[in-house]
Amino acid sequence: MEKNKDHIIGGYVRGNISAEDRAWLEQAMQEDAALAAEVQTLQLDYTIECYLAGKMEAPEKAVFENRLATDADLQAKVQEEKIAQQFLQSVRRLRLREDLDKAAQRSRERRAKRRQVFRWSLVAVLVLLIGGGTLWWQQPRPPEEPTDPIENEDQPIVKTNTPPSDTAQQRRNATLPKPQKDSPRTSGKDSLIIALLDDADRRRLQLPATRGSNDAPSQPWFDAYSAGNYPQVIALLGPQIDQVLSDNDTARLALGLAWYYQQPPDYAQAIVQFDALLNSSSAFFTQRARWFKASALLRQGQTSEALPLLQLIATQEGATYQKGTAQALLRLLSAN
Repeated sequence: MEKNKDHIIGGYVRGNISAEDRAWLEQAMQEDAALAAEVQTLQLDYTIECYLAGKMEAPEKAVFENRLATDADLQAKVQEEKIAQQFLQSVRRLRLREDLDKAAQRSRERRAKRRQVFRWSLVAVLVLLIGGGTLWWQQPRPPEEPTDPIENEDQPIVKTNTPPSDTAQQRRNATLPKPQKDSPRTSGKDSLIIALLDDADRRRLQLPATRGSNDAPSQPWFDAYSAGNYPQVIALLGPQIDQVLSDNDTARLALGLAWYYQQPPDYAQAIVQFDALLNSSSAFFTQRARWFKASALLRQGQTSEALPLLQLIATQEGATYQKGTAQALLRLLSAN
């Protein structure tokens, strides 16, 4: 059987070779100087690897270090092996980091898919609720038949063909409910829209960290907003927002939110301040102004005016304020 030379050389270098294979290889090295040089180089490389890995026994290590102290070529080979091992370690760390990054990306994608499934499920439930509410409103209802009041339940009721007297007719009219004037009835979809807006407003927007002396948190209007005293915010900022505080985005946002959050709210006044913030150089203020303007318009039933704002919020790249709520509202508004 033909010998596997590479397998035998590997076993010879590592010291785990049969006596027969050892004798065969040593005879071959005596006949082939190039093979002998190759085996010696492999032996030296393996010895250096064992030394750097700390796998040498104490006597063998002492002999190797004595040789290393006086052999410049060996010192150079050991240094080269150190550099090679450091490079390999760097490559392994880089690959490990890449694997971790890929695992984190897959985890983020799975979370995003779960959130998307949840949002679509929520939209489906909302659509079903809207459809069910619409069918319920459209079902015909039998008219309520008025009944004559009975003054004494112990007395039998005697039906006659005699028309009721004026006094009896007056009592009947007083007992029957008076017809009410037509009033706008809120649809199921409108109720769900308001519910989504209320949920978004459940956590009141806090004013951001401010800049400049006029923005200092010690300002009375800042403290009033933090305390939820919206009339005081309006009283303090209203007279000076277009004068000394015209370039103060934080103050303008506080005034708009005060009009928005106060009871009863004044959405028209709030929208004036939000419109001014739409031209702010800060994405923080433009995003909040865009959302609260859309919310104020929806709360007033101005859906067509709010739609472009919602579409901009929902489609803008990156993390945008109330982006998920805007997407849910658009799906709800597009549902039949």
